[in-house]
Amino acid sequence: MARFLLSVILCVFAVRLSAASFPEMFAERAKCFVVVKYIIEMEEDRRQLSTSGMLADADGLVMLPSTEIPDISPKCLKDFKAYFYGGKEEGYEAEFLGADKVSGVKFLRIKGELPDCMKPYTVFGRAKFEVGQYLWGTGALGEEFSYEPYCLRSYVSCKGRRPLDMGMCNSPVSGVGGGVFDDSGNFVGWALNFSSEERLIVLPNGSKAKIDLLENRASTFLSADELDAIVKRVPENPSGDPRGWLGIVGIQTLKKEVANFLGLKDGFGLVVSDIITNSPAAKAGLQKGDIIIGLNGKPLERLNSDAASRDKFTMDLRKTKPGDKITLELVVSNGERRSVPVVMGESPRDSVKAEFRYFKRLGFSVMESTMSEALARRMLGGLTDFPVVRFVKPNSPASSASPAALVRGDMIREINSKPIKGYAEAVSVLSKINDDNSVKELVILAEDYRETKMVKIKLD
Repeated sequence: MARFLLSVILCVFAVRLSAASFPEMFAERAKCFVVVKYIIEMEEDRRQLSTSGMLADADGLVMLPSTEIPDISPKCLKDFKAYFYGGKEEGYEAEFLGADKVSGVKFLRIKGELPDCMKPYTVFGRAKFEVGQYLWGTGALGEEFSYEPYCLRSYVSCKGRRPLDMGMCNSPVSGVGGGVFDDSGNFVGWALNFSSEERLIVLPNGSKAKIDLLENRASTFLSADELDAIVKRVPENPSGDPRGWLGIVGIQTLKKEVANFLGLKDGFGLVVSDIITNSPAAKAGLQKGDIIIGLNGKPLERLNSDAASRDKFTMDLRKTKPGDKITLELVVSNGERRSVPVVMGESPRDSVKAEFRYFKRLGFSVMESTMSEALARRMLGGLTDFPVVRFVKPNSPASSASPAALVRGDMIREINSKPIKGYAEAVSVLSKINDDNSVKELVILAEDYRETKMVKIKLD
């Protein structure tokens, strides 16, 4: 009986001690939460945005969820500053480092020595998490509250690969980009913002538009182990490190009845919809309709959804570098199984790496062609050099053109009856017109995603 009473007393003491020590535990872990402000400078727009993330090491590395900074040219991203509770009111200057080529997670580096109010998540212990477990995390109030930290708490409702190792809670467990901890203060994950709430707004002219409201609190988080892999992939260049490229388009999950007919025991494969000409896949002999069932000697991993399974395969390819050799296990059109070696190429130009130029007098900008623009036009012959309209200023000469206005995404074919062979030539011709006030009219032959149109722009 005495031993039982002693056990009860010790348990009560332990609970009280735990409750009394939590504020101190919370205060220490809140030091890794970072509020980040930065400027997006576009053709005619300059605005400050605010987001949040987590301090990752003692050298000032900050991680931000992939959704928190848009995938645009780094030259449009300026004046990064990090803010911490108890830190300098004016914040701490930071440098944008770029994005992880696999997950899209963004990285910053705070300049100078870190003050005591900052602490990286890596100094805390690690732990796994389980369904039903109560977890907690930190967030921060706004500038008017000097970024005072707040606490959120929730339980894990499910866990799994989607395609990254993730957990989901029944309600927000942390601020977006904040750490997630267990009751012992161990780091178990990193909160993301994969959810949004759709709203319908009515504009002053009576038209309607849908918008997504992103919550600044998150119920989804990456596991600590998954985060360890991401933090090792800080890019060497803000525009991103080169990544391997296969050159297949529109992979679809193999239907179950087709898998059974082909005798695939696990019933899983990815069907190739199209092959880009002269791509690594084309050079290796892949064809439209081939079924990919394995990568580098292992069957493709089937996750809890078709979308997650496709994303897992795509992410595995993104981990490669140009020149890396991979092996694809295929089922071809006659049902034969083949093992095909492929040398990965370099990923084509995207919106982050594409150059652009704005012509203020004309009211629009052009950019280099990207693979996504080519595929939108079903141009499967590989990426060619063509100028694309990137931005059109409202109420500008370009937006008021006749008989049709110039719009974003238009491909420029001719300028004043002169065929345009590429982005550099378009910039050269448009620069001269933009700077020559004697030119009062500009005629562009443009092509949208369906048809060609004539655009006559009147200049003041």
